[in-house]
Amino acid sequence: MGSQTTPPPLCHLHHGLLHYQRPDIDSIGPEDADKFRNIALICCGVGAVFSFIFHIGVQEPPYVPHSKKQEAIAVQEKSQRRCGV
Repeated sequence: MGSQTTPPPLCHLHHGLLHYQRPDIDSIGPEDADKFRNIALICCGVGAVFSFIFHIGVQEPPYVPHSKKQEAIAVQEKSQRRCGV
């Protein structure tokens, strides 16, 4: 008994656009070029939407130049020495 793997979603999209529109034909030819274009556009659109969501959802910390970091550390150390920490 062999192990079965689940086909990726792209295979389902390909099968849905090609097979269900022409169930009697099992071969792929030049007449299917528009369907492959649709598959490519759908994949690019889904990728663009998720990329947009990712870039909106991920917050980067503000950029602080290295010299400013050192100044902030020095000020913090001075204030800790004054407080006796």
